[in-house]
Amino acid sequence: MKKTHFALPLCLITSMAGNALGQELIVNGGFEFPIAPAGTGFIFLPTPVLPEFVATFGWTTSEPAGYEIWVPPNGYLETAPEGRNLLELNYYSNTAIWQYVTLLPGGTYRYSFMHRGRQGVDQTRFDIIDTSTSQVVLSRLVSTGTEGWVTYSGDFIATGNYFKVQFKAIYPTADLGNLLDNISIVRNESCLGDITGNHFVDSVDLAIVLGAWGSSGGEFGADINQDGIVNAADLAMVLGSWGACYQ
Repeated sequence: MKKTHFALPLCLITSMAGNALGQELIVNGGFEFPIAPAGTGFIFLPTPVLPEFVATFGWTTSEPAGYEIWVPPNGYLETAPEGRNLLELNYYSNTAIWQYVTLLPGGTYRYSFMHRGRQGVDQTRFDIIDTSTSQVVLSRLVSTGTEGWVTYSGDFIATGNYFKVQFKAIYPTADLGNLLDNISIVRNESCLGDITGNHFVDSVDLAIVLGAWGSSGGEFGADINQDGIVNAADLAMVLGSWGACYQ
């Protein structure tokens, strides 16, 4: 049975996005709030929500009732695996949550998230979708029991600029289950020189940098460190990661 323990004003929620190279691209992957609630239990954030809320909280939900945020200890867990809060994906139904990220075409990125079952073995599907082509770049079904949190991670190559990052509850088909926390997408810095996205930093990547020398290099992906100009810093990244780089 769901119980509302307290509510939190939406104005207290702020963005945790980072824009610099190598920093976090997911907004609020830990479902945290800038001011800690004065208590523990559950937070029920109702929908519909304003666009300003989505921009700061980071996540959109398919659940008509809203979001269910856990603030342990709450009778089920003593602590969150990262930070203070976590999300139960199944609120009243098999819910999906998602947000959109902007990536560099051809860039290699690492995703990571933590998942745990609530009463048994819960299943969630994690998808990364290229919104310009509707191509599913990555799809992963994870199954986790109640013994503890499991971190799932891996790499993918961006096929375009704009992507939908989505978690969809698959099982159980009810209002209890699929706990999520610590969701992350970052540029894989060991592959920064792989402009072509072929899992190798080689002479082709070097030629792209040299051919775009002194320009913004945006359309070629040659401005690896995204400082607005292709120069010695970008060349150093290519030479420093020479060879096979896909992890």
